[in-house]
Amino acid sequence: MRSEQFAISAGSVVGAHHRKVFKNNQDALSVVENEHGLVAIVCDGCGSGKYSEVGAHVGAKFIANYLAEALRDYTGSENKWQELLDCLKYDLVNFLGRIANEMGYSAQLILDHFLFTVVGVIITENQCVVFSLGDGVFSVNQEVTVIDQNNTPEYLGYGILSNEKRQHVVFEIQKVITITEVESLFIATDGFDQVYSEAETKLNYLGSEISVAELCQFETGPKYLKNRSLVQKRLNVLGLNHGLLGDDTTVVLIRRRNSEIAN
Repeated sequence: MRSEQFAISAGSVVGAHHRKVFKNNQDALSVVENEHGLVAIVCDGCGSGKYSEVGAHVGAKFIANYLAEALRDYTGSENKWQELLDCLKYDLVNFLGRIANEMGYSAQLILDHFLFTVVGVIITENQCVVFSLGDGVFSVNQEVTVIDQNNTPEYLGYGILSNEKRQHVVFEIQKVITITEVESLFIATDGFDQVYSEAETKLNYLGSEISVAELCQFETGPKYLKNRSLVQKRLNVLGLNHGLLGDDTTVVLIRRRNSEIAN
């Protein structure tokens, strides 16, 4: 349903710091759509966790499917988003706890596998909701917000360790707007923040000199409406070809198909 109104594209690239030490990309993303709405999620595994990409991938898929399924019964209840996110937290922590038990529960196992941040968006017929747990980046109609937690983000996995820690881990609603107001948006892991600090850096791209800002016109560039692979290609240019993205970086871009945002 939402894909009739919006073009959706995504990409993810391993950061330069992880490539140097032969680590995997610890980010993950998931996009789920049904007749009631669309949910997009990006997750960033904790860099110090040995296998935190495991939790990031499990978390992204669980959250996207959970919320998309919940939308089937959520029509008309759009003033209760926090209630839904609180239920999500409870069910996801319990789910991860069951996996941890099957793997041979220990605190170290959880720290190695299940620490990840979340940035997500829910799009229904009437509303757009952006939410997060931990750090990351999002933008709605070119208004960029960097969610900064001083490199010490809250992780959902802490809630597996104790009930006390679970109380302090909360999905935060960042923005709620009517769907008619949405022309463009993206959600991203915190690695994307480097795009702004390097905005004026010049790159050699296809034989021409171009700035990082010019290369990453995700919300305004007309080509992003036509080419679903372009987000991934541009992240590859920045991260793999030029080594400008030190951290793993993942982006989901959503653009209204009839968008008239000027290029």
